[in-house]
Amino acid sequence: MPLSLSTVANNAVRATFTYKDETLNIEYRPNKITRKTFASMDAADKSGDILTQLDAMSELLAGKPDAPGTGVLLSWDLTDRGELVPITAKRFEELPPAFLIWLFQCISQDVNNHPEALAPQMALPQTNPNENGKLLH
Repeated sequence: MPLSLSTVANNAVRATFTYKDETLNIEYRPNKITRKTFASMDAADKSGDILTQLDAMSELLAGKPDAPGTGVLLSWDLTDRGELVPITAKRFEELPPAFLIWLFQCISQDVNNHPEALAPQMALPQTNPNENGKLLH
């Protein structure tokens, strides 16, 4: 069966990040970060407008406001008063900008730890990975 673009784009990986002394477990789709995504983020950055930049970051992570669930971030265990925080651009408007920037940076750095996400059929099986998906040496 031929490889579909949907399979490539929706291939997900898991990662765990530490914020202060607590952990955030996420599942994200590294292949949702495309050339178009870079161009959008670059244009937002060049605008110099912080709200435009935060909107671009929210759309990258959560998807466009009219298309929730289409961003890089697939799931997480972030809670607010015991309830999971929804992954939507609208909800991201209420999150601290520093947190969104931190999450974006964590994902950007973690992408390099998952070559299997970029070419799953070519990746060697990983043995003994730690909680961040890196091989222990």
